[in-house]
Amino acid sequence: MKGRDKSSSNTCRRLRSTNEAKIEGSVRKGQVPVLVGTNNETMERLAIPIRLINHPSLAHLLDESAAELGYNQQGLLRILCDVEEFKEVLDRIYQCGCRSSPSMHM
Repeated sequence: MKGRDKSSSNTCRRLRSTNEAKIEGSVRKGQVPVLVGTNNETMERLAIPIRLINHPSLAHLLDESAAELGYNQQGLLRILCDVEEFKEVLDRIYQCGCRSSPSMHM
């Protein structure tokens, strides 16, 4: 499929825009845009199902990121985690049956 990122799972969608206003417009209903990475140069914009935000694994990553970055961050949620590790966390959430897998296309 055109624009599909073959390295990512069906649990998130890579956002290609560099403008945050455009990113918010490209996010599908039921998704939340996040920036994932270990530093600003390697951050990747992803859209994840909003229902996963309260999952303990993601909540832990968000808490760790907030402790590092503070709670007054503006713009997209930032998750300080290696992108591939983050995608593996999402895959584990679905593999354990904690949530039903969404049918999302890149």
